[in-house]
Amino acid sequence: MVGCVDCTSNTACTSCNSAQNFELGAGVCACANGYYPSGSTCLSCSVITGCLACTDASTCTSCDTINLFQPSAGVCSCIDGFYLLSGNCAPCPVGCTICDSTGSTCSACDTTNGFTLNGGTSCGCAVGTYLPIGGTTCISCTAIFSMCLECTLSSCINCQSPATVSGTTCACSVGYYNDTLSCQTCSGQFLGCSQCTLGACSACDTTLNFASALVGGNCVCQTNFIMVGSTCAACSSLITGCADCSAPTICLTCDGTLNFTMENGNCLCTSSNFLNATNNCQPCVTALIGCDTCADSATCTSCLTASQFILLGDNTCGCAPTFVPVGTSCISCFVSCVCYGYQFDSAGLCTSFCSDNITISPTEECDDGNLDAGDGCSPTCTTEANYTCVVDSLLQSSCSYNQRVSISLISTIKSPNSNQLTFNLALEPANIPNLPTLNFSQLFSTSIPLGSPSFVLSSDVLELTYSYNQSLHG
Repeated sequence: MVGCVDCTSNTACTSCNSAQNFELGAGVCACANGYYPSGSTCLSCSVITGCLACTDASTCTSCDTINLFQPSAGVCSCIDGFYLLSGNCAPCPVGCTICDSTGSTCSACDTTNGFTLNGGTSCGCAVGTYLPIGGTTCISCTAIFSMCLECTLSSCINCQSPATVSGTTCACSVGYYNDTLSCQTCSGQFLGCSQCTLGACSACDTTLNFASALVGGNCVCQTNFIMVGSTCAACSSLITGCADCSAPTICLTCDGTLNFTMENGNCLCTSSNFLNATNNCQPCVTALIGCDTCADSATCTSCLTASQFILLGDNTCGCAPTFVPVGTSCISCFVSCVCYGYQFDSAGLCTSFCSDNITISPTEECDDGNLDAGDGCSPTCTTEANYTCVVDSLLQSSCSYNQRVSISLISTIKSPNSNQLTFNLALEPANIPNLPTLNFSQLFSTSIPLGSPSFVLSSDVLELTYSYNQSLHG
């Protein structure tokens, strides 16, 4: 029997060759623990690094776990976080859970403790954490530096916005304050505040139309602005033409610089201005001299009556009678007697002049350019009886007889010695004034080509004689 020194039979051994690493067990000799049989001797399993028990020189069945070995495909390898160094398991660099045989290259990191693979070769603390000296766990930067995103053991190098690095720590930017955990807006603590500490505002945001001076520790709207919700709104944006207001619908004063004026609590355009489509007061065009109100830039609706302007038919303003325009004003004619149709009379007074063919109302009803009576316009420039006088745009008069005239044929006489035809007409009423001015050729319409008539007029009979150039028959 292999390894047996003494025996009682060929199957029962009583002592084994311990020098060859045999030991007795149930009457037979077997290799001691940690050894494997090799011919007539037992060899140590230590030929396999870290092996405690094996079946041969290449197959390990139990590894030295105390020294951090673990079985792996019949051999022993170091557990995660360790590598083989001179037959022993040496720890990988801090944070590395799997490293190569040299211990210099990591392929996996201890994420549980905050490590991450850097560049694919080494493990370091993730952004926002740091590794204390001698430590094995990454610590958050915020544990020692409030609002810090990246740090070393001694200083913060990158802060959480809106905080910025100040020396070795983080400080809130202007407009924010530190509530010990993060930066909060000053406006969230104090409406309109631009600079503050916890519990106190020190400056207001003028870019948002808040006044620079605090009132009772709070920010208030600038002049001509009111609070609407959480913002300062301009009165002019809430009420057309308003300069200052107490509420979104209550105006206190109107913006005179923009030609608005207060009227019954409303802002209206001042005289000579109108409200255009963009809610701005726009002047009536300069051509509309004397215009008080207008519908648009070219249409006047009323004139400055106190300045002697009157509204004309073309929606412009002109000077009232006895006034003339001088620049943008109406000046009395009688200052220098410069009015159209006026002149100095014998007494040195500026008055209208009858017979100059310029009708000046109300001193003249008509003016036909003469001092004749019986033509419709009297020598004193009044309308005569039975006449109607019309004044045109040039202030010139034309008068016409306005009574019914009856004309009847008394007789028709053909001259026996010449081509002449005479009509005798009875007129009613008699003595019709200004009859000779009529165009008598229009009294008759015939198929005979007649020339212009000659006439003889008595009080009640008109004799018309026509000439012709052909024989008359019938």
